[in-house]
Amino acid sequence: MIHPKFCPNPDCIHHETEATTNKKWFFLHGSHINKIYGTIKRYVCKNCGRTFSSQTFSPTRYAKIFVDFPTVTKLLEMGLSLRKTAKIMGLNHKVVTRRQKKLLPSAPNA
Repeated sequence: MIHPKFCPNPDCIHHETEATTNKKWFFLHGSHINKIYGTIKRYVCKNCGRTFSSQTFSPTRYAKIFVDFPTVTKLLEMGLSLRKTAKIMGLNHKVVTRRQKKLLPSAPNA
């Protein structure tokens, strides 16, 4: 089971550093169903009351289609172009471009 690493509220004492030492800073606050990723758990911070989901810090947060990130990364590392990678994956090249930007923020724009 994946637990959130820290509270997303920058004003909270459990944002970033404090949360790593205190494992009981949040509790489960229900869940919701996503068409692509299934059940997504929601949490609430005990200190500030901020609610967030298990996808809050994920690069797939607003994704509408499933993309296999390891395969995309591997194909791009092999030197394939964005369009060739998209064709192999059966995706639009714009989808691969957006995923590349999320995976590698310092990557050059295509």
